[in-house]
Amino acid sequence: MREDSSSFSDRRMIDRLPYAFRTTVAAWVVVPAVVIEFLNFFQRGMPWRGEGIWTVEWMAIGLFLLGPVISGFAAVETARLFRPGSVHQITVSRQRHRALWNVVTWCGLAVCAVHIGFTAAGLIVGLVPSSVDWASMAGGLLLQCLAILWYTAIGMAAGRVMPPLVSGVVAAVLGFGSFYALGSSYVGDEFALLDFGASTVSRIGLDYNPRYLGFQAAVLLVSAVLMAAVTLFPRGRGAQARWVAVGVSVTLAVLLGVANAFGPDQRWVAAPQPPDTCVGVGDADWAEYCVFAEHRGYIDELDRVYRPLRQAAVENGYDAFVFEKAWELSRTYAPADGSVAGFTFVPSIHEEGEIDPYRLAYDLVYPEQCEELHSGAPPGDGFWTSMDRLSFTWISLMGIDPDRYAQESFTQGRAEPMTPEEAQAVMDGLQNCDWTDSE
Repeated sequence: MREDSSSFSDRRMIDRLPYAFRTTVAAWVVVPAVVIEFLNFFQRGMPWRGEGIWTVEWMAIGLFLLGPVISGFAAVETARLFRPGSVHQITVSRQRHRALWNVVTWCGLAVCAVHIGFTAAGLIVGLVPSSVDWASMAGGLLLQCLAILWYTAIGMAAGRVMPPLVSGVVAAVLGFGSFYALGSSYVGDEFALLDFGASTVSRIGLDYNPRYLGFQAAVLLVSAVLMAAVTLFPRGRGAQARWVAVGVSVTLAVLLGVANAFGPDQRWVAAPQPPDTCVGVGDADWAEYCVFAEHRGYIDELDRVYRPLRQAAVENGYDAFVFEKAWELSRTYAPADGSVAGFTFVPSIHEEGEIDPYRLAYDLVYPEQCEELHSGAPPGDGFWTSMDRLSFTWISLMGIDPDRYAQESFTQGRAEPMTPEEAQAVMDGLQNCDWTDSE
C-alpha cells in the first residue's frame, strides 16, 4: 500500500529523504538554498573572513533571494495538500498537522540548517578568534532562522487560499517585495523587520543592540504565527480561510505599522575596544603596532610594508613620520592620544593579500582622533592638500612615484613634497587637531 506523506514524519530524517524528494515539492527547496548560499559565500573575495559578526551578517545577504524562493516552494506544497486528491492528508486533524509540519520542516528547518552550515563554514574558514562574542553571534543567527520561518509562513498562507502555481508566484512576489517594504533600505533609520545583512565594511567596534534583536524576533514570531493560522482551516472550508487571510493581512499591516513606529531604531551599539594583538611592545629600537585579533593573520604583511616606510623616514630625517605606536582603528575606536598613529585594513586585503603603502601612509598621518573630522563639517581644501603632500612625501622616500595614485588623491598626484621641517610643522598641528596652517 502506498504510504501517504504524513507517514514519513515517523522516520528519522535520513530515511525520509528519498521519499520526500519523490513525493513533495517542499524538499526541493534545499537545492536552490545551497546554490544561493554557495554563491553568497564566495562573492567579493570573502572580505568578512576573520570577523565573527560580519560573517553572520554577510551570510544573511542571501535572504534577499532565498526568502522569496522559500515562500514560493512553501506555497506550492501547501496548495498541493489542499487540492482535490489530497483529502486523505488534510481532513483528519492529526494528519493535516503532520502534513503541514512537513512544509515547515523542509522550507523552514532544513533551509535553516543549510544556512547555519554555511555560516559555520565561514567562521571556520575565517579562523574567527575565540575572543569574539559568541552569544551575540548566536542571537543574530537565530534571528535569521526566524526570518526563514517567516518567509515559510508567507508561502503557507498563500498556498491555503490559492491554487499551487498561482500561490507560488504570488508568495515569491510577496517575499521579494517584503524585503523592500520592510528592509532597512526602505525605512531608513527606523525599525525595520527585515533588517539583515552587512556587506560593505568591517563590523569591528559594533555589536548587536539586544533590544532591537529581541523586538525584531518577537514581531517575526507573532506575524509568522498569524500567517500560518490560515492553514488551520481544512479542505472544504476555503471561503472561511480566505476571510481569515483578509483579517490576518489587516492585522499584519497594523502590527508592522505599530512596530515601525514604536520599535527601537538602532540595530547596532558602539563597542569601542583597543586592538589586542601587538608586536614590538617594549622594543626601544622599533615601533609598537597592534591589530585586532580578527586581523592577526596580517601582522606579517603589516610589518613588510610598515618597516621600510618607517626606516625610510628615519634615514631621511623625517622625524614626523617616525611613530612610536601604530594601532588599528575600529568603527568606534580611535586612540585619544595624537601621538599614536592609526590605520585600518581595507576589505580588499582578504582578496589581494597585500597592504598598499600609500593607503597605509595616508592612514598613519590622518588625525582620526579629532572630533572635528566627524562632525559633519569637513575641513577646507587646504587640509586635504596637506594630507596628500604628507603621504606622497612619505612614499616618495621609498622611491614610489606618487603619480601612481593620481586618480585617488585630492590633488590628483600634483601635491608638492614637503621638507622635513614642513612635515614636522604640519604633523604637530594635526596631532593637536589644529590645521589652520593648512587652510
